[in-house]
Amino acid sequence: MVSVTPDELRGWLDVLEPDRRAHSLEVGRKVQSVQTLVGQGLREDLVTAGTLHDIGYGYPDTGFHPLDGARLLAREGFSPVVCSLVLRHSASMIEAEERGIDLAVYGDFAVNDDLAAAHQLVWWADMTTGPTGETVTVEDRLDEIATRYGPEDLVTRFIRRARPILMASCQAPGGSIQVSA
Repeated sequence: MVSVTPDELRGWLDVLEPDRRAHSLEVGRKVQSVQTLVGQGLREDLVTAGTLHDIGYGYPDTGFHPLDGARLLAREGFSPVVCSLVLRHSASMIEAEERGIDLAVYGDFAVNDDLAAAHQLVWWADMTTGPTGETVTVEDRLDEIATRYGPEDLVTRFIRRARPILMASCQAPGGSIQVSA
């Protein structure tokens, strides 16, 4: 398994546009600030996944960044936990459905550990960080995404479907979410 330093994590993000890089770094910083909410054995993977959650944008294959990121990180030797957290971040299964992606791909990244708390922290950090790294409310983040993509885009359709889940689970670190598949 790959173990990386904070500087190496930042290096992985060089492929991203500056705004998305700033967003990703802030998500990683936020997750690091609350990492004590998960067990010691998950903390490094949690921070890595939080920082690299959007890495798939820099390595598009399918066009679905959570899957592209998880596959890249798996090929590069990152832990199954990191790959699972990246794939499942921020209600991605709902977006996968909107894209017509077979949800069986999620089984390729299944782990036996209970990662619910780690998932929630990544979701929270992502949904409270704006596109350039600023702290925002979950509602403002969801509205910004929908505005950026436009009313008929599949990402906006995903946001409409996922809004209740994201609003309920991302208000504060340490809340609860239901992650399946």
